[in-house]
Amino acid sequence: MGKITLNPVQQRLQDILKKLRKEAKRPHLTPKQKKILSRDIKNVKKLIQSIPPNCFSHFPPYDLGI
Repeated sequence: MGKITLNPVQQRLQDILKKLRKEAKRPHLTPKQKKILSRDIKNVKKLIQSIPPNCFSHFPPYDLGI
């Protein structure tokens, strides 16, 4: 089995976070929209933090339980 890395997943989550932050800065958002965007940003940050750090540097590579 080859090395499994979560770098692409982490990068994609960073891209999503960037888009959500940009969307949150848009003018004329309703309070409900702002609340939803704030919750989404918080959830994406949690996902990024939940990526096990040893997935990137552990040897043998972390196998994600597969």
